[in-house]
Amino acid sequence: MTRVQKIIVSVLSIIAIALAVALGVSTYQVYRSVAAQPLGPRPTIRRAGTPAHVDGFARSPRSPRKAW
Repeated sequence: MTRVQKIIVSVLSIIAIALAVALGVSTYQVYRSVAAQPLGPRPTIRRAGTPAHVDGFARSPRSPRKAW
């Protein structure tokens, strides 16, 4: 191979490696964003209300609990 051919092959190799690295980085970023998304809808969890009696004392419906 002549010197010019070696230079051409070297330049093309560098371009090919740069494209492979760019493709790998792009693919990794897409993978990370897809992996972070949930697989389905978010479950609806209903919060349970306060029980009728707490600490052994029954709460009257007419006397609301005081917020301190």
